[in-house]
Amino acid sequence: MKRIAVLSVDQTKAQFFILRAAERPSEQWSPVLEHRTEIINRHWYAQHSETLTGGTRFSYHVGLSGMAQTMHGYDDHLGRHQREIDRRFSRELFTQIHRFVSRHSAQKLLIAADSKMLGEIRQQLATGEKLKIEVTEICANLGKLSPVELHEHLSGLGLLPRRSPPADPQNKSHSRAGQWRRRAAPNRTGENASETEDAG
Repeated sequence: MKRIAVLSVDQTKAQFFILRAAERPSEQWSPVLEHRTEIINRHWYAQHSETLTGGTRFSYHVGLSGMAQTMHGYDDHLGRHQREIDRRFSRELFTQIHRFVSRHSAQKLLIAADSKMLGEIRQQLATGEKLKIEVTEICANLGKLSPVELHEHLSGLGLLPRRSPPADPQNKSHSRAGQWRRRAAPNRTGENASETEDAG
């Protein structure tokens, strides 16, 4: 099975996954999209903390209609600041992507992020050291999905193999239960009981 790495990015964090075969296919769904590591976007949290403590304030002016209106200069500044945060985070991810792909000998990488972050990551990958594997981009914020939900979503797009149910999920438990019943069942002739009484 091809080793596929998955990177799911939102504003607050980046999550790395690796696709692998189940350890016990007869008892587990396989393959498994396993969560391996998470990178926190400290730049976003720093900005968010500053906003909550009053470091950033809205500016207003009174228009001709007498209504308070948000000044466009503030919106432009905020937009530039957010782009810079995305750029810094994408630079950090560039190094982590190379390390993760190399560590897990991945043959393919799927990157899921919104359009802005995806553009920043794409630029970093284009200008830095080239990845020697196939890279597929998914323009969507999938950061809130669990590993199973993410696997189902990507397999629905044809980007990951679908999960297969266990071949015989209860085989092992049935085997153990049968052995226990055979050991615990009394002898039909009552010989075991007689031997126990004689031994007493």
